[in-house]
Parts: sequence; structure tokens; C-alpha cells
Amino acid sequence: MWSEFKKWRDTHSEEDIQKVDMPSEIKGWIRAWSKYYNAYVVDSNKFVIYPNIPVTTNFSDAGEHGGDNNSLVQVNLLQQDYDYRLYDVDKLARYDIYFNNVCLYEKLGIPENDLCLDIYGFHSNEKGCKYILSTKVLPYKIVKSFALNMRPIELNVMYDISGNGLYLYDTTDSNGTTQGSYHKNVVPYFLEGFNVRLLLKYVISHYRNSIKQVLKR
Repeated sequence: MWSEFKKWRDTHSEEDIQKVDMPSEIKGWIRAWSKYYNAYVVDSNKFVIYPNIPVTTNFSDAGEHGGDNNSLVQVNLLQQDYDYRLYDVDKLARYDIYFNNVCLYEKLGIPENDLCLDIYGFHSNEKGCKYILSTKVLPYKIVKSFALNMRPIELNVMYDISGNGLYLYDTTDSNGTTQGSYHKNVVPYFLEGFNVRLLLKYVISHYRNSIKQVLKR
């Protein structure tokens, strides 16, 4: 598998990688080999398999990409014996590089070439798809509207939960509104369960530390 990745990397320039349909944040990485690996996975139409109940986690030691130890990217570990059953790939839950469940194409009955999945609001629709499924308020006709009542977010579409917060847009029909940010229901949905006061303290502390790092440079 590594040989196939290396062969791909050796035949693709930085310009080629910038053309791959993946988040702009990843394209901007300058100190991570995973930038190229993510591009390889997308460009080769491959998937990375993870178990629902992990047996490994990231210990977040201080180093190249982190200044201190923290549990930000840690996951709950399996604490007992478990009988794993690996189904065929087409029967597994599959997510694209933007964290969208690809089963939504079939659920909505729209081909992949015609639908831009953007349920987290950071897909730029570079391919110019006719339809967009997004949590953002966009200046297009709303074909269908879904609530934000279930988790993970794609279940609201899979179970056809009507409401506001997640919209299927037709980009060929403008409604004349100004493109804005997320619908008002989106932030509470993603922050539900957080202690707001602690979250605010963390955000302030994070920005202070970021400013200190910039000033040190």
C-alpha cells in the first residue's frame, strides 16, 4: 500500500494536489505528510477503514503539531474483548473528505456529479454541482428542508425529519437573498452539551496563547 502511495506522490506536483477536491485547510498544510496522503486517497477514490470501537488513540504528545499535551483528539478505547465483523465496504458507513456520509446521494436520489454534500458548511462546490446540501444559508431555491434533531447529522436526511437547519438547494434558481453564514439552529446543535462558560474561557485562553506565539516569532 505504501508503494502505491509513493508512486502516486512521485508523479503528482504541488499544483496537481491543489486541484484535488478536498478542504482548503488541508491544501494549506506545510508540515504534514498527511496532506499528500489525503489527496492520494481522494484522487484514487479510496477509503480508510476505522472501527466504531477503537483499540488505539492519539496521546497528543507535544511536538511538531502541538505545543502541549491534551486530549483534544483522543477517543474512547475498547476495554473488553469484542468480536469484530468486517462487512463488505459497500455495506459500511462511508464518509468523504468533507465528513459527509456518501449514502446521502442514494437517499436523496441525486447522482454524485449533481450533488455537493456540504452538511458542515465548508465545501466550496468546486465542481459546480446543480444541487447543494448544506447547513449554510445560501442564495438559492430550497428544494427540501431538514431539521437538526438527530445525531449524527445525516440521520435527519436519512429519516426525512422535516424542519430547519439543513437545506437542499437548487443552484440554478436564485432566490435573491444575500449569502450568509449558518442557519441559527446550527450553532446550538453542534455546541449542545458544552458548558458555555468553560467554552468561553477556553476560547479566550486559546486566542491569548495564539497571540503570544505570533509575538514570539
